[in-house]
Amino acid sequence: MRLSLVTLLTAILLSGCATPVSTTSPSAAIAPSTATAPEVVPGASLLGAWFYVEDRRCLERYEFTRQGVFHSASGQERLKGSYVAEDLPGEPPVIRVTRTVEESNRKDDCSGPTTDTKGQKNVRYVLVAADRASIRVCVSADGKGCFGPLTRKLPPTPWLSYGARVDAVVKPYIVYPKELLAAPSLRSNPSTEVEVQSRPDGKVVGFKMIASSGTKSWDDTVMRAMKQVDTLPADSQGKVPPVMTIGFQPHP
Repeated sequence: MRLSLVTLLTAILLSGCATPVSTTSPSAAIAPSTATAPEVVPGASLLGAWFYVEDRRCLERYEFTRQGVFHSASGQERLKGSYVAEDLPGEPPVIRVTRTVEESNRKDDCSGPTTDTKGQKNVRYVLVAADRASIRVCVSADGKGCFGPLTRKLPPTPWLSYGARVDAVVKPYIVYPKELLAAPSLRSNPSTEVEVQSRPDGKVVGFKMIASSGTKSWDDTVMRAMKQVDTLPADSQGKVPPVMTIGFQPHP
């Protein structure tokens, strides 16, 4: 299967680690434990990607990273910025999120025309469901002025082609400086093609570049983005192709 993606300005990053375990003989004295408690990340329930369909016809995507960076895609609008999360007492979790917009493409969001939101700061309260599978975003901690639910899986989007569904999941990871688009080598809009292998549940298990655009900076941008893609969406039959080729082009 061959899909074509075009990119707007958005993106995201993630990471992880592990530690070894040692043993002693039965005759050895038992040493005091030096184990450290797992790192507590404020707003841990919020980390990752969330999807929401506005008015049944417009897809929104929000992602929060462990590094305090957020990205959002609403209609044609793309935002990037920083956020600070604070866990409030209670169960299920309520998270106070202070978000500062640092980059905006000034396109229309799902609500219609927007003004330049660069530099805008706002506070929202995220109400996490007991099963941690969905959230609502509210203007107050008591559940007023909310929208949602947002889910971790792409919701039913029968009006989108399968290519558009993949595009909605992958495209927000693309990040590149504006000057890259002006490079003479990219004016012809070359494609970087990547072969992706997935499990039946959509989990990405491997990928490789099979065709270069001829511009290393664009190829590198694409490969960095693919490292962040965890799961691909299913088609209208609920299936994910085990192997597909995705073409990434710098211009629409």
